Amino acid sequence: MNSHDDQNKDGRDNNGLSPFLTEHLVCPRDRSALTLVEDGLVCREGHTYPVFEGIPIMLVDDVDTTHDYIKRTLEQ
Repeated sequence: MNSHDDQNKDGRDNNGLSPFLTEHLVCPRDRSALTLVEDGLVCREGHTYPVFEGIPIMLVDDVDTTHDYIKRTLEQ
């Protein structure tokens, strides 16, 4: 966990990511834990994910859509 100096008044890390997300998100490629780094999140295999305004961008282009609802929504 980050030190108090790395957090804002509301408990968010300096990149805007909430502590809950920092503790509970896993890498969508290999399901390993993510570590907060200066410019985003990284797993032990080196997969990196940027954080934009407190929102982790964890889209994986090379994985088939598994939820039919999402697939239908994207086709509209």
